[in-house]
Amino acid sequence: MVKEKKARSAIADVVSREYTIHLHKRVHGRSFKKRTPHAVKCIREFATKAMGTKDVRLDPVLNQRLWARGIRNVPHRIRVRIDRKRNDDEDAKEKLYSYVSYVPVPNNNFKGEPALFLLLRARSCFLVFGGGVRGRRRRTPRVIRAKGFRPRGPAVYCDFV
Repeated sequence: MVKEKKARSAIADVVSREYTIHLHKRVHGRSFKKRTPHAVKCIREFATKAMGTKDVRLDPVLNQRLWARGIRNVPHRIRVRIDRKRNDDEDAKEKLYSYVSYVPVPNNNFKGEPALFLLLRARSCFLVFGGGVRGRRRRTPRVIRAKGFRPRGPAVYCDFV
């Protein structure tokens, strides 16, 4: 027998998630003059599968980051935030749409917590405990300044490594 589909609530429909998209494997073997256009199509396809909406809109900043190195040299990985939002247009075919925006990642380090990167972007430095000599935990924090950011205030993030 076929199971009946349950109706989803409108509150659960509006959601925001962060993803790291590996573009290098998606444009591998693609001819040079089609690489960045294909990467844009792949991001749209990824957002469609992840959020289940056919209407996908890309942020202009994301588009600029994809095209920053030209048509041939696409970034290997890119971190994006996909927001599923309600469509306010009266004549819209679908009730929801996906909005894909760019999330900056310092030093192209895609491993780890996305929240850490956001905090690092908000402030210029953070505290780190641990990593001492011979595996002992460091008692005093050390301040690490992110490359490319001006120091503006106190440390914001403590990481117990």
